[in-house]
Amino acid sequence: MFCSMTCFGFHPEVVGVLDDILTKFKEEHKEDRKIECLLPNQFSKLLENERFKMKLYPAEEQHNGLTAPGDEDVVKKMLSEKII
Repeated sequence: MFCSMTCFGFHPEVVGVLDDILTKFKEEHKEDRKIECLLPNQFSKLLENERFKMKLYPAEEQHNGLTAPGDEDVVKKMLSEKII
């Protein structure tokens, strides 16, 4: 088992489009400091509109998230069991 990690490698053109989206979002919501412009949502919209294509590489290993307070110990134990 390994700790899961989502990894994106974007072409510079994609980064430029996402930057434009973020700039527009910030301008439209400048009064609301708590609202978030979520990268996965924005990128999904670009994919749905066929602006870009994405290649996926699935992992065969079991994964575990590292988001909750107790996750760190669980992931450390899983990784230590993988080390020879």
